[in-house]
Amino acid sequence: MPADPPNLMDINQHLHVIDERLNHIEGRLVDMNEVLCQAYNQGCRSGAERPYKAIPFRLPDGGVELPETVGLPPLRDARAIENLEDADLNTYLLQYNIPRAGNLNRRTKIQRLKAFLGSTFPSS
Repeated sequence: MPADPPNLMDINQHLHVIDERLNHIEGRLVDMNEVLCQAYNQGCRSGAERPYKAIPFRLPDGGVELPETVGLPPLRDARAIENLEDADLNTYLLQYNIPRAGNLNRRTKIQRLKAFLGSTFPSS
């Protein structure tokens, strides 16, 4: 006697498992891209001769977007980071989920952003 064909619930359960696995893989790819950009940026030193790679923001839905697409200035070198306006600096820290307290001084905020981006060039 032939086996019963799979029912719709079984198919939906299998699709749900596959979807969860794909989301996990996508998250790991975002992690890898972030680490690769950070490593690349470390090799750029100040970014004056070889510009930094942009690290996308992680969105709540699992997607990503580049800072430039939301109107933030690009951070192609250490000078661009150091010259950020306070509002843009705070937005970068928030979007990258870099822990910060309201009482941190500007220099500390810049150091934390540089560390996240992989900029090893000292602040001026």
